[in-house]
Amino acid sequence: MVDDPRESGMDDFQQWLAEMPVAGVRQRIAQLERELEILRLLEKQHREAKPSVAPKAPEAPPVAHSSAKGKVRLRPRAMSPQRVAIREIVRAHPEGIGPAQVASEMRRRGTEISDNAAQTNMSRMVERGMLIRAEQGLYKLPYPKAEAGSSNGADPGHEQVVMTP
Repeated sequence: MVDDPRESGMDDFQQWLAEMPVAGVRQRIAQLERELEILRLLEKQHREAKPSVAPKAPEAPPVAHSSAKGKVRLRPRAMSPQRVAIREIVRAHPEGIGPAQVASEMRRRGTEISDNAAQTNMSRMVERGMLIRAEQGLYKLPYPKAEAGSSNGADPGHEQVVMTP
């Protein structure tokens, strides 16, 4: 087979052209067109499908958060699934945990997240009072984890004041 048909003249060009796998290429194009048709059908079905009722995301603790206009909002917000997962991972590490370890644990659990995205989420969670920065690169929950056999009845996130004489 000749690499460039222009080098050897017209006879070699005819031979090169005859050796081209045109039938195979046409067959592959037909196969790809069928696959594209199936994908378009699936896309149409997805668009027309009724949305399923997803479980409601847990709400973040109510936090006073001032907006750019200076208004204070005390209404709780629903947390994203990533932040719920971050909170669960931080809760499992009362000594504190860094964003890289959180991202690694989330990837181990099947959630794709970059170290930078974990850091950003955790920094924003600190701004909203959902986490505290114990030291550089170490985050904790703002309240200690409630012990299983605790009998004090205090809600996590609220300090209990004990009056002594």
